Amino acid sequence: MISYYLNHTKRKFSKFDRYSKFALIGNNIDGRVNVWTEVFQNYNEVKNRLPEIFESLEFEGEWTLKLYQVPDNFSIHHKYGYYKVPSKGRLVLDYSYMVAGDQIEISISNTLIHVSSISKSKDAYWKPKDGETDNLNVYEEYVTIELIGNVDGKEIKEI
Repeated sequence: MISYYLNHTKRKFSKFDRYSKFALIGNNIDGRVNVWTEVFQNYNEVKNRLPEIFESLEFEGEWTLKLYQVPDNFSIHHKYGYYKVPSKGRLVLDYSYMVAGDQIEISISNTLIHVSSISKSKDAYWKPKDGETDNLNVYEEYVTIELIGNVDGKEIKEI
């Protein structure tokens, strides 16, 4: 028997400024992720480097990976003594152990960031009877962020 689970998180990020700085911050909660803090000078640099970072992502346990749009003069503050956040900035992408899987792919363009993740696992407690197959669980997680610029109070979706 195959059980299929699908979750798609969609969010709009308004007032997107492609010329702003961006910071990708990894936080170990009760586990670990191999990303500490990466600063990007503009969104073109994010588009170029973020796929490689996601491709080499290593993690276990509980962790978060967050991309912020930040001003030039931001600094990193520590909440609770260990959880890193920018002093100023707006959250663009929130990715964590809750949606990460075995196979992760990221698509990034001028107008969106899309991360897909697929995991498969056999149910350890399932004991198939004669003629039955193993119980397989398939999890698909999608996170899509639509990037919307804002010039003079008007929303602009870049191409």
